[in-house]
Amino acid sequence: MSKIGELTLGVGVETVFNLQFLPEFIIVDSIIGGEVQAASWNVAGKELVNISGITFVQAFTQYKQNVLATGGTIAEVFTTGEGYLPNQQFQLRLTNNNAAAVEVFAFSRRMGNGRVLTASQVVVIDGANQRFQNFLSLQFVGTNVTRVDITFKNAKTGRVFTDSYSIKELAALLALDNPTGAGTLGALTVLDNTNLLNKVGMFIESATIFTSGANVTVLVEGLGTL
Repeated sequence: MSKIGELTLGVGVETVFNLQFLPEFIIVDSIIGGEVQAASWNVAGKELVNISGITFVQAFTQYKQNVLATGGTIAEVFTTGEGYLPNQQFQLRLTNNNAAAVEVFAFSRRMGNGRVLTASQVVVIDGANQRFQNFLSLQFVGTNVTRVDITFKNAKTGRVFTDSYSIKELAALLALDNPTGAGTLGALTVLDNTNLLNKVGMFIESATIFTSGANVTVLVEGLGTL
């Protein structure tokens, strides 16, 4: 593990890090979470991740650590992909959410294979719906979501099953495979589709989110290659 710098002092201040390699993890601080209010990175100008809002940032880091229970203080760990990639023009931008200068570390534990994580935020307009495919997870505040239609696919047989879910039912669905506090990740409803990584078991082929009352911002996590 190596220290790559510190977040510039001041809430809302952005710090830019330029590295010649892509680490597997970026670790902000060592114990307390909530240090970053926005995060983005690119490799050779290709944007891979762009997240704003402390709720979404914390959800992204905690979901990747499989820490879905409410409460606790953990370091913010940003997973970039499936291992260390040398000779990469990696630019990382982090916006401080703390009045202090917080340490930032790069860490890897294996060589990479070129697969990297992606994340972006999509707004589903009030009264509309949007279909999502090929995602590892969807994260959103469920207050103005009326239902989500999900199609599951059996990786072995290819058979599919479609059903509609309320927000409470999605909380129960998440709890099937994850240790959760209230079936949510903080304030966010989560559709967990990590089985898509290796196409094993049952994975989500598509999910359609229906909204009413206000626009809904959805954090879409996916997989890309370099």
